[in-house]
Amino acid sequence: MLPVPLPSPFRFWKVLLALALLIVVARLAKGRQAQLKALAVDVALETPSRRRSYAELRRSLDEAGMRLERRVAQADDTEANRQQLRHIIGIERWGQSRLKVLGGSGFVMDGHRLYLPAESLDLAGLRQLASLTRAQTSDLVHSFGAQPPLGKVEHNSLGPLSARAWLRYLTLHAEFESRRLK
Repeated sequence: MLPVPLPSPFRFWKVLLALALLIVVARLAKGRQAQLKALAVDVALETPSRRRSYAELRRSLDEAGMRLERRVAQADDTEANRQQLRHIIGIERWGQSRLKVLGGSGFVMDGHRLYLPAESLDLAGLRQLASLTRAQTSDLVHSFGAQPPLGKVEHNSLGPLSARAWLRYLTLHAEFESRRLK
C-alpha cells in the first residue's frame, strides 16, 4: 500500500483563506441581493449588448433561431420537449410585448404564461410557431431602423432592461433552454 501524502501546510492555509473569503463575501452579499442582481444584469446583458448595433443583435438573434430550429428538428416529439418549446415561445412572445412598450405600446405587468402556445400543438406545429415567433422578433428589431428605442422596460425578475439587453436576453434564453431538448 502506497502512503498517502499529507497536504502541505501552504495548501491548508490556502484552502482556509479561500473559505474565509467566501464567508466574508456571503456576509457582505446578505441584504444586497438587488445590487448583486443589477450588477449581474449589467455584466451579462447590458454591457455586452451596448457595444453592438441593432443589425448585429438581429444577426445574432437570427443565427440563434437557426440553431433552435436544428435542435427542434433533432428532438423527439415528447411531452417534455413540447413543454420546453412552449416555454421558449412564450418567453419570446412576452419579450416582444415588452420591446413594443419601448416603441410606444402600453405597459402591462404580465408574465410569459399568457403567451404560451396551445398545449394541443405537436412538435412540428411548435417548430413552425417557434420559427415564426423568432422571425417576428427579428422584424421588430428591423422596425427600430434609424429610430432606436430609448429607455428601459421592466423584466419581471431582472428589473429594467434596455431594448438591446432584451434582445440579448431573448437570444440567450432560447439558446440555453433549447439545449434541454432531447
